[in-house]
Amino acid sequence: MTINRRACTAVLLGLSLWFQSAVADEGVMQSGQRIVEMGDQHGHASCAACHAANGAGQPALGIPRLAGLPADYLERQLAYFADGERDSVIMAPYAKRLDASQRQAVARYFASQAPQPADTAPRAASAELLAHGKDIYERGISAFRTPACAQCHGVRALGVDGFSPPLAGQSPGYTVRQLEQWRSGSLRGATGKFMRAEAAHLSDLDIQALASYVATLPVPLNASSNGDKQ
Repeated sequence: MTINRRACTAVLLGLSLWFQSAVADEGVMQSGQRIVEMGDQHGHASCAACHAANGAGQPALGIPRLAGLPADYLERQLAYFADGERDSVIMAPYAKRLDASQRQAVARYFASQAPQPADTAPRAASAELLAHGKDIYERGISAFRTPACAQCHGVRALGVDGFSPPLAGQSPGYTVRQLEQWRSGSLRGATGKFMRAEAAHLSDLDIQALASYVATLPVPLNASSNGDKQ
């Protein structure tokens, strides 16, 4: 039996590289989990204090769920907070204490967590309010030529291929606050111009309706299943 040494060498090299990558990934995940649960090496408050160790957030307080959100999206938001491109008196000081590798580790850890069912359901909205939110989400506002939210966030509000974040299942309080910030012109990062233009035409009722509607949409209980593809 003839052994192709070149082929064997290539296979062994491939396995070695895969193993090194797997070890590196495991190290990143462990680093992210440690920061999430215990804070950074300087003894800063942990992410879990607000967002929970599993990334479930605190819907009743309007603290967002991070579990299962795209890692690249989470990493970008942390960078925006750290660089001052996104306003938050709470998040900015924390993000500034983390270096780029730590922000990546935290983002990848939260992205790996499977979303869990909310402990408490959001306050029931009226059928009329939900219908209004669904109409704006799926059709936009023709009078202002405002496109449908679904065009960027997907028909199920699960985000689209990492381009836009999932909205499904987020607490109404959190979504309302974000839309109000977009409308007010608050700093929000590189995509700010587009979203500010969209939110500029939303009334208080529109914002409440949209937030209530997306909160009712189901969240896949599997981190890897997030994302709408159109």
